[in-house]
Amino acid sequence: MRRRARCALAVTTKERVAVVPEIPTIAESGVPGLDVFSWFGFFVKTPQDVIAKINVDTNAALVYPAVKTRFEELGANPKGSTQAELASFLKSEIDK
Repeated sequence: MRRRARCALAVTTKERVAVVPEIPTIAESGVPGLDVFSWFGFFVKTPQDVIAKINVDTNAALVYPAVKTRFEELGANPKGSTQAELASFLKSEIDK
């Protein structure tokens, strides 16, 4: 696979991105405190036992090597969570 030239000034996440480790973070470039990233969550209105199963299966898929590697190749850092952790994260994002 042929690599493309990188011309980014910085990434907006608080940590460097594994797929482009040579690109500094915004904080390293002189703008501390910025942490902007994409995230995804499942929001469903269904019985609690179904939600629990979706949660378990999703978290299991995110650590499956082929899935984890593909996300990382795209510059993402796959991370599962519990329902409570997602709720807390969502609240913190809304508060921002």
